[in-house]
Amino acid sequence: MDTSDLKAEIVNLIVKKGKITFADYMDLALYHPKYGYYTSEKEKIGKRGDYYTSSDVHPVFGELIARQLEQMWKILGKGKFTVVEMGAGKGWLCYDIISFIKDRFPEFFEKIDYKIVEISKNLVATTRSLSVTLLPHCRCVCCHVAWSF
Repeated sequence: MDTSDLKAEIVNLIVKKGKITFADYMDLALYHPKYGYYTSEKEKIGKRGDYYTSSDVHPVFGELIARQLEQMWKILGKGKFTVVEMGAGKGWLCYDIISFIKDRFPEFFEKIDYKIVEISKNLVATTRSLSVTLLPHCRCVCCHVAWSF
């Protein structure tokens, strides 16, 4: 990707609006449909990418979280249990958590609903293909909304 294209997009927006917020700038830099870091097809995570996440290194991270989630589920009375993961990347954390729960805690597995919210359409496709083996317990939702806190 030629960064001058992204720079031109940002400059055009500033010219049009007069100024932009830092949130707008980061949104363009990370999620612009054509030039954004996370929306590009370039490998970002893992050996050929720019960084690793704990889930890329070993499933134990997801397994430990799965144990904690199961404990919370028990404390909360063993009802329906929803997990929402924001920005799941390749979906390995979801896969590790749900796979571990399926193998170790079958009663909990029947109650869990794991939702993934991801902006990058490329990562959504990757996550969906990984999570299809875990359906109906795992769903990937693509959205691009401006969160304001």
